[in-house]
Amino acid sequence: MAIYLDEDEVGADAQTIGFPHLLLCMGVAVVMNDGSLIGAHVSSLSTENVVLGQLNADIVAHGGAMQYLYCFADMAVHCGVHHCMDIAGKANAIGFHGQGYEFDFGYAQPRDGAYVEITSAGAASPALIRFKRNEKVAYDTSVPGPNATKATLNFFGAPRTYAKATNTIGVAGKTKKFLGYAYGQHHIRTIPTASLTAHNL
Repeated sequence: MAIYLDEDEVGADAQTIGFPHLLLCMGVAVVMNDGSLIGAHVSSLSTENVVLGQLNADIVAHGGAMQYLYCFADMAVHCGVHHCMDIAGKANAIGFHGQGYEFDFGYAQPRDGAYVEITSAGAASPALIRFKRNEKVAYDTSVPGPNATKATLNFFGAPRTYAKATNTIGVAGKTKKFLGYAYGQHHIRTIPTASLTAHNL
């Protein structure tokens, strides 16, 4: 089951991490050498070091090596206006040395940020990135579904578990279980990793 990281949350999943509503924030995810994902939703300069410290602690606790680093944000807002670290700074904070990818969704000019999702294709392959401008995302509680439990850590490092309603939605003509967001018939844009800005960090 995918996990969805809200502001200043850190978590891991074997396959998919979603970052709802990246407005001023940056989604950070690493692919580990077993193909699993560990990520953090960095919201602001005031919490950045604590959140990245927890991300680093989770990476160390997981064991193994980091294969890839991915960062998602409106870079002009997150790094420029709010003076948070760029991908190189994030890499240094978690001790990452390798191939990093930066996705700046600012070019899409979202009025209300973006939803970004990363799905691991294993340790040997670049991950799949999908995104949608938040103004095209509608929160939908009308469709009943089982509860999806998400275990995360808040930015103080305390365990936190809570449930959200899971809804059935249509994505590009197909039905998919998704956590709380309805896309209707709108397409979620897929970004090939080759089109992301690559960095050797």
